[in-house]
Amino acid sequence: MEKNEPFVIAASYFWSGALNAFVFGHGPMTPTLADVLLLTGLDISSSDTPFDYLIKPSHRLETKGIGGWKGYIRKNMRTGTVSEREYTAFLMMWLEKHFFCGRAVDPSSNTQALAEALSLGSAIPLGKHLLGSAYHMMHQIGTRLSKGEPIGNPGSPWWFITLWLNLYTSKVSQQRIETKTFPNIESEENPTVRRRCRSFGEAASAFPGCQFTTARTAEYFRCFYNGFSEETVSWYPYRTVEPIFELPVCYDSSTHTFDRELMDILIKPGILPANFFSGKDSPTYEFYNPSVAARQLGFGQLPIRVYFAGQAKFRDELTKSLDYNRLCNLVPDSSTIDLNNWTVASFAVQQFKLSWAEWKQYLFCKSSSTYYNILDPEKIDPSAAVCPFSQPISMLSLSILSSYR
Repeated sequence: MEKNEPFVIAASYFWSGALNAFVFGHGPMTPTLADVLLLTGLDISSSDTPFDYLIKPSHRLETKGIGGWKGYIRKNMRTGTVSEREYTAFLMMWLEKHFFCGRAVDPSSNTQALAEALSLGSAIPLGKHLLGSAYHMMHQIGTRLSKGEPIGNPGSPWWFITLWLNLYTSKVSQQRIETKTFPNIESEENPTVRRRCRSFGEAASAFPGCQFTTARTAEYFRCFYNGFSEETVSWYPYRTVEPIFELPVCYDSSTHTFDRELMDILIKPGILPANFFSGKDSPTYEFYNPSVAARQLGFGQLPIRVYFAGQAKFRDELTKSLDYNRLCNLVPDSSTIDLNNWTVASFAVQQFKLSWAEWKQYLFCKSSSTYYNILDPEKIDPSAAVCPFSQPISMLSLSILSSYR
């Protein structure tokens, strides 16, 4: 088995619904736009014109034969006032290396048009691009696993999946997000000084990492397969009696409310752009169906409705902006809905419980021993007891995902 492949397997199962059915027991879990907003603070509400990011860039930034990212920095770094070109070069490195985590690993100009738009102050819903990229990554990994093909490097934002898993499994790993601290980069005298975390994203990124073995990964798999107790499950980790973090300001954790415009985006079906870069992969899209994760968002769970089924193809290739506009026109109009009196109501109707109980039977077709013996056939005891972990461990640490790249 290739290095770190077990962690990719565990993450892909978690995403596809196999693990979440047993971890959380009562319904599907998936990263949502609410998670993007509260973990990263990225824009999810601005209008999007993704085909504008496929135009020919204005600047010529060298990326080949310059000695990797260190050479790229030396080539583009200047002194004095930051120019538009230098700002674009910095944003392109950020997007390619740290945000979308490009497949090339080395410098690439795939995101240069997007970087130029950001450098000019354009309002771009990067949060939707992030979630679309994460959805697309897990779809690709799931497809390769089902075919028995090597995963390789999908070149997508693993870091976001890590933050999401860290937060939603915080009770299982016995982490207290309210006590986490973050490096205080404002302290020039002592860079080791730390401060209180100001957001859920900072707290989730402060979880300690762990060097996993195949035996440890298989142990995780068995626990996720069989499920945890209600005491270790966190349906909606953002809702607290008293506000813990001051950021982002658009959310009140004690009342579980967002700004009106944001709430509208979070609760209605939508289109998420994916692969809008100048690379080899064709631009496409992912569907956003919040009814799947209604309970996770804090609402009652009615039967899941896949809104776009029968209206558009799944992940079809897009060749022109008109195609993308037609997709966006399928998004329902919710302007007449009054959200002022909406309140949190945690319930699940009987139809949802019955449908989900039936669906769970098809997520795993074999016993748990079959799956975790594949991960580590020599060290797993099929009769071992399943219990929450006694030491704080993040399921997928940032260090592991970084080394995977």
